Amino acid sequence: MSLIFITLISLIAFAANSILCRIAFSQTQIDPASFTLIRILSGSIVLYYLSRYQLGTKVSQQTKQISWWPSFYLFTYMICFSFAYISLSAATGALILFAAVQLTILIKAYVAGTRYSIIQLSGVVVAFAGLVYLVFPELSKPSLFHAGLMILAGCAWGAYTLAGNNTKASCSSLTFSWINFYRASVIAIPSTGLFISTLQFDLSGAFYAILSGALASGIGYALWYSVLPKLKSIVSASIQLTVPVITAVLAIWLLAEPIDKRLILSAFAILGGVGISLYAKSRKLTGINN
Repeated sequence: MSLIFITLISLIAFAANSILCRIAFSQTQIDPASFTLIRILSGSIVLYYLSRYQLGTKVSQQTKQISWWPSFYLFTYMICFSFAYISLSAATGALILFAAVQLTILIKAYVAGTRYSIIQLSGVVVAFAGLVYLVFPELSKPSLFHAGLMILAGCAWGAYTLAGNNTKASCSSLTFSWINFYRASVIAIPSTGLFISTLQFDLSGAFYAILSGALASGIGYALWYSVLPKLKSIVSASIQLTVPVITAVLAIWLLAEPIDKRLILSAFAILGGVGISLYAKSRKLTGINN
């Protein structure tokens, strides 16, 4: 499959996580801690069998090369993501999440010595402005606590993205994803006990959690990390800004939400900003060392 196609499928999977999470908490009785645990466990199971199919017994050898830090980042992202979406709307949550992701990646690259060209920065600003325009009516009344949780989720996802970006060639993307899901489940199981008084299992909610974990997260992340080493940090940061737009489109299709001029204009701004950034990369105006 081509780089563009795999990247697109990965971005759709990211957006699907927001949709599935919002459906679960708005239409079922499942609690965030249970949703997170089921999501992680189902993702771990799917990734394990995919890894075994691809690498066989070599899987256990590769896992020794991966630190525990990405697993902590993954768990932090997932638990904060779930609890944040109790209150935040899909659009507001997506804006906060991916703004935090992008800032985390850009700040890390800047600290590492990267200096961005004016054209690349302009593309990021245009894309971010499109995001703000998309959800601006909702920004005046977010829950401060839940917005803070989504910011933390975004920072953790950014750190996890950078960890995947730095994965050595000797470790496959599937192995990286599986071992981190497995280790995150080791963290999640005892952590769920902290919320025992509020745990509430719901069969429909569990179904959405499995879809989120096995498909949107497990397979989606594996695909993302298979292409991530081929993308520069500034490009991966900019591309992820399209996820809130994809989320809005999926919400229109799956949840019958109306389309309006604001969505259309913001989509042009975001995609145009990403295009500017990609063009600057192709012209080799600047670069990022992965």
